[in-house]
Amino acid sequence: MALSILGEIGLRSATPHCREAMLAAGCEVTDDGRLLIPLGLVERCLGTAGRDFTLRDLYDMARLADQLANITHVPAHRCRPRI
Repeated sequence: MALSILGEIGLRSATPHCREAMLAAGCEVTDDGRLLIPLGLVERCLGTAGRDFTLRDLYDMARLADQLANITHVPAHRCRPRI
């Protein structure tokens, strides 16, 4: 369920650098500008992650970025998938 949200709803406010890197990796942008991340790409990135983490960690990081006024996005270098 959580992984399908990235592909069906996507991200609303990706930075230009993040958007460029993600499009090059196979993501798509909807007509209203949302960045959609296909399930296969998410699974490949999770498989190459440098440390153990859970989807809960990703959820918590997104919640923090959403609620803290001084954090407007997740840093672009963390957005680039390793394929």
